[in-house]
Amino acid sequence: MHKIIFISFIFLIYLVYFGNEDRKKHQAIETGYENCGGMNSSAYHVDNYTINFFYPLCDSYNYHCKEGGYCGMAPDKGYECKEDDNCETILLVKSKTEEVILKGFGFGYGSYKTNQKENVYTFGEVIKLQTMPDNFPYLVLKSTAFGSWGVGYYYHLYDTKNNFKKVSKIGPSYKGFYRDGKGNYIIDVQYDYWPEYGSNVDHLTDEISYRLTNKEEYLVTKKRFIVDINANKARIVKFSDAEVNRLMVYAKQSNKKITKAFVSDNDQYYFWTPESKSEKWPLKLLRIRESNSSDGYVYADLFNFIRNGRIDLAKQYFDILIPGRYNSYKVILPEGLNTKEKLWKGYLENLKEQGLAVLASI
Repeated sequence: MHKIIFISFIFLIYLVYFGNEDRKKHQAIETGYENCGGMNSSAYHVDNYTINFFYPLCDSYNYHCKEGGYCGMAPDKGYECKEDDNCETILLVKSKTEEVILKGFGFGYGSYKTNQKENVYTFGEVIKLQTMPDNFPYLVLKSTAFGSWGVGYYYHLYDTKNNFKKVSKIGPSYKGFYRDGKGNYIIDVQYDYWPEYGSNVDHLTDEISYRLTNKEEYLVTKKRFIVDINANKARIVKFSDAEVNRLMVYAKQSNKKITKAFVSDNDQYYFWTPESKSEKWPLKLLRIRESNSSDGYVYADLFNFIRNGRIDLAKQYFDILIPGRYNSYKVILPEGLNTKEKLWKGYLENLKEQGLAVLASI
């Protein structure tokens, strides 16, 4: 009997305690925030400047800065911010005289409040100080942005010796900076070559290695980074016969999809859009996705052949992919892309344009 009473008592305590915890959790979900508010901060001193990093006081909102180090993070929109705290600012740089040199907002905050009298910049949701070797010439801040497309990491480089000045921004890069066998600083940047227009991390098709220039190179090139030919050559791959055959089979399968789109009166296809006003809309034919979505897109297959020096295989793949009857639709096709041969040349020209844009971005 006593055992039954004791067990019942323990069970009652369990219900009361965990019931309260469940109610708290449910209440937090309903309100969208914990009732703690405010921002915490940490200060990093470099040369004549102090960099303050701000992050949410509540642990449950501070998940990206828990690993330690100097980190600033924008709180979720539901976070209750105290009246005397500025939850929009995740980074603040001041001189010894307390002059504000740089104010950094988290993405989604403050971008509409840019004051031309202040040095203001909108980073991603998270900004972190990167630990670099002593001989690295710049201070590096890593900005992280999140979205439905994935995660993007960008690196912001600042000169702190002669005033606090931003010298470069580079990214997106998953790995960040590393050193090659000669001691050079290298960073691999992801780019996309999405046909016609549009881009996001899901569609990245290439990785280009850049090397940080030394003082002499910078005086000549006026660039902080230059393409590292050797690192890029090291990534060139050879295609096995089995892989080439698999891709050509996929090109045949996609040919059938395109043919079906040509003759369909009712179905709408994202890759066949004659109603489009764009002069490049036929390039959308290269956006067909493989049946297994993890295998990628047609344009990625084409680009991989070209990227690895096999334009002959790319042309073979293209000829299989695009039906011969494409030429019979000249009436609805833009003049510059109204034959298979023009479409091929248009695709190569599109790659060239995007390649030049990539080089201009660094």
